[in-house]
Formats: sequence, C-alpha cells, structure tokens
Amino acid sequence: MGTQWSLSENVKGKNPTLKIEEGRVSGNAGCNSYFGTFAGDMVTGNFSVKEIGSTKMMCENMNTETNFLNALNEANSYTVKGNTLELYKGKLLLLKFNR
Repeated sequence: MGTQWSLSENVKGKNPTLKIEEGRVSGNAGCNSYFGTFAGDMVTGNFSVKEIGSTKMMCENMNTETNFLNALNEANSYTVKGNTLELYKGKLLLLKFNR
C-alpha cells in the first residue's frame, strides 16, 4: 500500500492520518504520532492493526484521538475505491480516509 491517507471527516486539531507499509501502520492520531503492526489481505479485504503505541503529548481534544485509535484497533476489513479507503468492523463503517 505505502500510501498516506487522511481522515475524510473534519476534526478539531490536526487531521488524523494513516500510512500502511509492509507489516506496519503509522501516522498522526490528531495530536500524537502512533505506530503499530498491520496484517491485511487484498483478496479477502481482511484488516488488522495490533500493538498500537503512541507519543504521549496532551492536546485540547484528546477524545478525537482516543476514538480514532479505538476505531483503528477494532477495524477488521477494508475497501479501497479510487482515492478512498474505508475501514469496517463487520458491515459497520468505522473510518473513511482520502488519499
């Protein structure tokens, strides 16, 4: 994948991002930088992020960051349509990103 994705929703503060590279994810969660391990399958659409860690700065809107990281951790499938990446838990859309 190797593409930098930005959360499509407007949030207060820094817009969360997601970069997926071989076996790793990283980005900004809205305040802090984060990183973790990634497993995915382009054929089945399986998606899994584990062992998420992050820097520990305090920012004005920590709820956005907490919700973003929780959703990233819960996602178990994905689709890519053109310049859009969608992460799902079952059939529930959790996060939507733009390239």
